[in-house]
Amino acid sequence: VTAPSSRLVGEGITDLITLSTLSAAEVTETRMVLELGIVPLVCARATEEDIAALYETCDRSAAALQGDEYPLSLSAEWHARYARAAHNRAVAMLLESLHDPLIMSLERAREAAPLHGRRGVDEHRALVDAIAQHDVQRATELMRTHLERTAQRIATAEVQGQRDRS
Repeated sequence: VTAPSSRLVGEGITDLITLSTLSAAEVTETRMVLELGIVPLVCARATEEDIAALYETCDRSAAALQGDEYPLSLSAEWHARYARAAHNRAVAMLLESLHDPLIMSLERAREAAPLHGRRGVDEHRALVDAIAQHDVQRATELMRTHLERTAQRIATAEVQGQRDRS
């Protein structure tokens, strides 16, 4: 008997998450636990290549904003790359398994704030700056602010959605 590969396990987790009915708030809470929890790992382990890749995503995001368009997939890409910078395959697998639910939650946040993402692009860059400086405290503060705003926007969208259904 052999153990399943990490790829198969990841696909199984992804299938379970995709088939379940996760709320945007649940996805964001999970992101807060995971993404805040790995800040020290990312600050300690991120390589020059990781930092360059994160900045490159920031550059593409800024360019998209100048074209007055910001696909939420760029935010999901940044967060997946951030998780990979922890150099812990289990963490990266878990966050990557949230790709589609993450985009769904960002779409929900955008319902409450149509320009959702603009401030996030600047925060992503500031986070990379803090990571490059190995500044765990600053990176934690930035990530907490970043994710809490998303959570607040999702809560607002939920309230608006309940009003619309009433």
